Amino acid sequence: MKKLLKDQFAKYIPLPENNYELDLSAEYHDYFKEKSYFQKICQNLSLEQLFTMFKTDKAQIYYRVVYSHRQKRFVRSIVEGHNYGGTYEKIFQKNRKNIKKIIEIGSLEGGSTAAFHFYFLNAKIHCLDISFDRNKIVSRRITKHYVDQSDEEQLKSFINNKLIKNDLDIVIDDGSHKANDILITFKNLFPKIKKNGWYVIEDLSKSWNKDVLKFLNNKKNTILPKNVNNKIGRIFSKRSEKSWSKNNKQNYVYFIQKK
Repeated sequence: MKKLLKDQFAKYIPLPENNYELDLSAEYHDYFKEKSYFQKICQNLSLEQLFTMFKTDKAQIYYRVVYSHRQKRFVRSIVEGHNYGGTYEKIFQKNRKNIKKIIEIGSLEGGSTAAFHFYFLNAKIHCLDISFDRNKIVSRRITKHYVDQSDEEQLKSFINNKLIKNDLDIVIDDGSHKANDILITFKNLFPKIKKNGWYVIEDLSKSWNKDVLKFLNNKKNTILPKNVNNKIGRIFSKRSEKSWSKNNKQNYVYFIQKK
């Protein structure tokens, strides 16, 4: 009943954006009485521009409604983001049309998924999350899977049921950011990346993720099978401009290439 009422209200009274489905595969979108042919425009934007447009914290700056502890109420704010766009483009710009399969862990409202959809024009994107209640992004190239990355059995079931072989171009972990979850996910998905593919771990913190950073900086890790461990190639780390607090700086992203 609650959902039915909400759907009826949404037809006539503007609600927050994430109450409305956004079809990225559509030929055009409605704009009052006009038609907005957005496809070519979006496909020619930089990844940073797409991050900004879809209001994801991967952008250098974006705006959204947030809670202000100073004013003790919700406000519309311009927010500093992690500023990952330039690093993504530096690594993937020349090869982006050849990217075919992406796994994104943690999609929240689907902003970064939408950005990747227009940037990697030929990729199928698999979104893994524990809930998609706030994610109304849809496309013929986007599939949503209910997977808890902290549950290794769920991860293995997803890999087996969806016939994930060694054909992944990119895996992006923007999920719980908990050290144990990150390591479990890496252990199961890194072996499924194809040669020269990339594994990305976002929003790492020196205080929250000590075990992860120790693992990444240890060439003789014991998490991956030996035959896979030897295939870790280039590890490119990037420090973002964002510091969430003085004690917990969640501002590192690692790009790990498979040999």
